[in-house]
Amino acid sequence: MPNTRPLFTRPRVSQQTMALSMTSSTRPALPRLAQDWSAEASKGPLHGEGRNDSPIAHPTNTGIQSRLNARAPMNRILQSPVANIAVFAFLLNFPWEFLQTPLYQSMLEAAHWKATQRCTLATLGDVVIMVFAYGCIALTTHTLRWFERPTIGRLSGFVAVGVLVTVVIERLAFGDQSLGWRYASAMPIIPLVHVGLAPVMQWIILPLVAVWFVKRQLT
Repeated sequence: MPNTRPLFTRPRVSQQTMALSMTSSTRPALPRLAQDWSAEASKGPLHGEGRNDSPIAHPTNTGIQSRLNARAPMNRILQSPVANIAVFAFLLNFPWEFLQTPLYQSMLEAAHWKATQRCTLATLGDVVIMVFAYGCIALTTHTLRWFERPTIGRLSGFVAVGVLVTVVIERLAFGDQSLGWRYASAMPIIPLVHVGLAPVMQWIILPLVAVWFVKRQLT
């Protein structure tokens, strides 16, 4: 029987071999596709020269930054020891001035609105005195944040300046009868300096309380 086998035969390739061949042929193309995609994406509107990657350039972040910049001066004021001393000096002295009005004859005789005006003006004067006393201690300690270490010497100096200024003001105000300031009979008088006890106690107690509040607020 003659041999009918063809001279040229195509070798059989299994499906597994074809799959491996296709995988190996396409494998090098995957990194190239990823690189091409990255290159194209970098040219889009989200990347490249057309985009500023700085977070401040984003409209939302720009608005937040603007608001923070606008609040910066106010934050510096709120963190200032002098400003805090002034605020707490007003808050502490204002009710004190009203509570001691029965000890002043001129306040008892004044109308309600006139007495309120006098107490407010006296409180503003107390604020100036306390800020001045605080500044004196800051000059000796070379720091505005001396309240962080409120030693006995610093607190004593702070109180002493306030008491000294108060005694001088009381002597000048009540020594001149034309000003109309008179103590009531209920006011205890300190013999040596001949001033009322209430204003002196005011500058012994309230400065210490003010320093405590400032330390609690800023530390």
